[in-house]
Amino acid sequence: EPGVARLMIANNLLERGQCNNYQDERVQYFYTVSQDDYVSPPSSSCPSFKKFSIRGTNVHLVVVDKLSCVGQHYASCSCPSVSGGVRQCRSSTDGQCQCPCSDLFDYNKCSGLASLNSR
Repeated sequence: EPGVARLMIANNLLERGQCNNYQDERVQYFYTVSQDDYVSPPSSSCPSFKKFSIRGTNVHLVVVDKLSCVGQHYASCSCPSVSGGVRQCRSSTDGQCQCPCSDLFDYNKCSGLASLNSR
């Protein structure tokens, strides 16, 4: 649900991180989820939602009120697959739609410097 993901990022419930895999020369982007429970204020967001953490687990429950968005539509996020099921990083035009993904980078083993490939 792209609308919920955007709101979770805006409210710091999802935070993007990255990890460099030097052996495969890939940077992997991922999201971590806040452990805090959250209820969006009524009528303040579309869609409105509630997020609950299940104690003692890494499971989170998000309940979405789709009726709060009657007549409104969000563009869906697409995350194309590449070989091995790895998602290729790609920014959307609005910059708000990004999936967990990985991208190649150049790694110089002599200098220890790494930089993203420009494609």
